[in-house]
Amino acid sequence: MACAGNCRSWCRGDRLSLRRATALGRNAAAPYCGGHRRRDAGAMSAPAPSCFASAPPPTNVYRPLMRASLAPFLALGVALASCSAPSSEDAAQVALIGGSLRIADPTTDRLDDGDRLLLPALSQGLVGYDSDGKIEQGLAEAWTVTNDGLSYIFRIGPAHWNDGREVTAKDVANILTRRIAKASRNRLSGEVFAIESIRAMTDNVIEIRLGQPESDLLDLLAQPEFAIASKRRGWGPMRATAVGGHWLLSWAPERLGASASEDDLPPVALIDVAINAPDTALARFGLGAADAVLGGRYQDFPYVLASGIDTKQLIIDPAHGLFGLAFVNERGFFAASQNRSAIAKAIDRDAIVGAFGIEGWQPQLALRPSYADTPPVIAPVLPLWSDSPMANRRIEARRTVAAWRAAGGAPVTVRIALPDGAGSRILFASIEADLAAIGLVAKRVALFADADLRLIDQVAPSDNPLWLAHRLSCDGDVICDAEIEAKIARADATADIVDRNALLAEIDADLTGFVPYVPIATPLRWALVAQRLDGYRGNIRARHSLAQLAPRPQ
Repeated sequence: MACAGNCRSWCRGDRLSLRRATALGRNAAAPYCGGHRRRDAGAMSAPAPSCFASAPPPTNVYRPLMRASLAPFLALGVALASCSAPSSEDAAQVALIGGSLRIADPTTDRLDDGDRLLLPALSQGLVGYDSDGKIEQGLAEAWTVTNDGLSYIFRIGPAHWNDGREVTAKDVANILTRRIAKASRNRLSGEVFAIESIRAMTDNVIEIRLGQPESDLLDLLAQPEFAIASKRRGWGPMRATAVGGHWLLSWAPERLGASASEDDLPPVALIDVAINAPDTALARFGLGAADAVLGGRYQDFPYVLASGIDTKQLIIDPAHGLFGLAFVNERGFFAASQNRSAIAKAIDRDAIVGAFGIEGWQPQLALRPSYADTPPVIAPVLPLWSDSPMANRRIEARRTVAAWRAAGGAPVTVRIALPDGAGSRILFASIEADLAAIGLVAKRVALFADADLRLIDQVAPSDNPLWLAHRLSCDGDVICDAEIEAKIARADATADIVDRNALLAEIDADLTGFVPYVPIATPLRWALVAQRLDGYRGNIRARHSLAQLAPRPQ
């Protein structure tokens, strides 16, 4: 293809500086094309500015029943892989679907999936998650909790910012205080409402003081939203260097027993990460040009089905959380709870999950999801129609729609906001047919366009049952009810866990009758990982760090 030829011409003039090449463990005299030393005139090459303009990634790989040939797709994938930027030969090659390459600041930035993978590696929180989703040390090397559960005291281990300055307890206290401030854009700031104060007790000891016990505080502090990053500076456990559109990651100097300086390039690049479109990422993995594809969601999964890649390398997180449609318009037909309920009745969740062919993806009927691997803290409240066969549900739903029309209501078009992707086309096609069966017309719109229903696809940050109430409250971008909102505020202020859970059970029943949300399934998070990278495993938090792909320093 013309793209590959242009890239080869461009690459012939490319040379790494002696200093950078030495840091990457290479010979500075050799040009590098697409992560490989050029051995002949046909070697893969680095990107010319025109490459992606002349050969854009395919955007319509999916075909009904997934029977279309992938030969053109893979051929184009080869061309795109050959247009990738210089990288380290020996590093694990990671294709990240979507997102951005940056050290985000959760106080001012809305984190995307890329941020949530990069931040735990480049600037972990006080604590983090291990590969199994269990709490492990982060910046804090030890912590204690007082018997009353109101004081968490953390001892910070030795660490330095990118500029070589030491990380102090005062730095950490200031950063976390900004994270929970009302002006913060941190989406989890409302979940740590019990925090009264954060203070540095010594240069390396910090206390978080609570107004009431919160058993999930460590889970929340392990989230990327509470990463200890400031002004685009990270502390580790890894460092990143930008090289031609890729980031090369290596262990921070403290992990290697060395001093820190922002002028030092990583001594050995262990991970080479680049942003790719899902089709390109799958092509790279299928061709052996990538060792891992991370950041997959439901909208990208059809590419896995179409690729023919060995599913032994597929990792699906048994994620807890919400995947369904939130009502964001309460005017007209959508003002009445019985009309919203008609939509909930009509959707065939088993058919939607079955269309993706994913073993273990769990359809959901209750607002509070139930999980095969975890007993519920609060029993899910099922809608009254949950035991009815699908045919009977649709009969009832059609009667509701007919009653609306008979009372003078206008024909209803339901605008459904979904993200881009082949999986969204499958999802919408199923919902469109379900709504047509009860006399409603469905129209798909962009995720953040004006809509009547908008997809919620979120993993729960902890097992605290309050999270669901908060997510479906007036602060959660869904329609809401003032009386239910008052009960949620009471639950927040209730210190006794038994009393709080009893109140939350009432809230669940009220929300089930109000119908602000149509549950469909559990969230789908997936990755493709070469079997040799055994540090990456699925977990209920769907939380991972790129550091899990690197061998631990000796």
